[in-house]
Amino acid sequence: MKIFPAELVKAIDQYTIANEPIASTDLMERASIAIVARIMELYPDTNQEFAIFAGSGNNGGDGLAVARILSHQGYRIQIYFIQTTPNTTSDTTINFARIEPSESLTLETLKPEAVIPFITPETVIIDALFGSGINRPLDGFNRHMVEFINDSGCTIVSVDLPSGLMAEDNSTNDTNAIIRADYTITLELPKLALLLPENDQYVGELSIVPIGLHPKALDGFPSSMHFVTNEMASKMLYKRRKFAHKGTFGHCYLIAGSQKMLGASILSSKACMKTGTGLLTTHIPAGLQTALNIAVPEVIIDQDSNSAYFTQYSSITSFDAIGIGPGLGTNAATVATLAQLLADARRMPMVIDADGLNNIAYNKDLLKVLPKFAILTPHPKEFERLAGSWNNDIEKLQLLNQFAKEHSAYIVLKGAHTIVASPDGRLWFASVGNPGMATAGSGDVLTGIILSLLGQGYSPEEASILGVHLHGLAGDIAAKEESQEALIASSIVDCIGKAFKFLWEIRNL
Repeated sequence: MKIFPAELVKAIDQYTIANEPIASTDLMERASIAIVARIMELYPDTNQEFAIFAGSGNNGGDGLAVARILSHQGYRIQIYFIQTTPNTTSDTTINFARIEPSESLTLETLKPEAVIPFITPETVIIDALFGSGINRPLDGFNRHMVEFINDSGCTIVSVDLPSGLMAEDNSTNDTNAIIRADYTITLELPKLALLLPENDQYVGELSIVPIGLHPKALDGFPSSMHFVTNEMASKMLYKRRKFAHKGTFGHCYLIAGSQKMLGASILSSKACMKTGTGLLTTHIPAGLQTALNIAVPEVIIDQDSNSAYFTQYSSITSFDAIGIGPGLGTNAATVATLAQLLADARRMPMVIDADGLNNIAYNKDLLKVLPKFAILTPHPKEFERLAGSWNNDIEKLQLLNQFAKEHSAYIVLKGAHTIVASPDGRLWFASVGNPGMATAGSGDVLTGIILSLLGQGYSPEEASILGVHLHGLAGDIAAKEESQEALIASSIVDCIGKAFKFLWEIRNL
């Protein structure tokens, strides 16, 4: 699923209207029906009362249509039409005329001099004041309305985009003039602003509802940003042939763990095996083999001569992919050995995580010897140590693109909506994952998953995108089964198989 700037979304709307063909009011109706379907999933009890704040633009037209449709479904609706200008879009004017006030559907126009009514906290507010068309912060009565809604104590559902939030440029946001939604229901395509950490306080829980925009426009307009759906991830899966054997699926080499953090190597090893590698050799400090053997009996163990940390490695010529970093430590001898490994593995698929990244960050010359198309999997602080700081999320994305291009690497920036950046400037945002995955060892599991995919012959791009999706999907399944609070890294490993099954079911539809 592509992520387009607001202007291109408007162009796609217009293409749909012209080429389906469909009247713009009918497209608005179709969008409103989709929004209502999601609202009814959230609030199936028709005793729930709604207050809908609608502006004079097309976002307000969506809100008016949503109000009418909800009313027909048996809900009690109060519409507040905010009129700060005499200009109203034609589709909004049409939907305003379609409102037929009744005992269960009332309409009140609020102008700048109006007294704002009291709304009980049990009422759900639907924010349809402004969509993605604004290019400056809200002021005057519009800002006052946003403040009123935010202070109401009501649950807030925003239509398409929380009012006052810029669709792309965070730097122009006025944090005090943006709706703080509990739910955002956006139309057909995610907007960049909805995926950025800085905007979490405004977006709440995000839903994307299809409204039937023309597929030729969606396919034809270019975009360097993508939102990875289950359907997209399922198409990346490699089918296994009948006469395949363990050698077919690669031999991975994982360098992980130290005396104090052997668990990192265990988690990565388990994840690597559960993701389908044929063979895995795990390099650990001397004397720790018993614990690893018991935890992951399928692993071949390669022991360092040092009992505390990484100081040497075996010949890498027999391996198909290398993973390094989880629980490794930052000893000086480890740094020297890592430098030699990077130089020896210039042409090998490699994923680098955790202390592998920290060692590089503390010794920036190692960036010069990264294997081409290596996959780096930092969390934001690790990426800051590698690439420098940023002032806002837009600057962070620019830095991410620049760093990936400069070092010919794939960067997996972990977090909510984990981002994969490619050397050619493309970005992929994850659609899966949950806060329960913010737990010790979760990143080690991701390293094992990506390593396994690399060893099986997936390209660095495929391994990064599919690896992130499998990891997030397994985490979502685990959270559903156990709760986010009870989820630990081992829970993610245990659900990798279920994530594969889910994607194969979608692939085979």
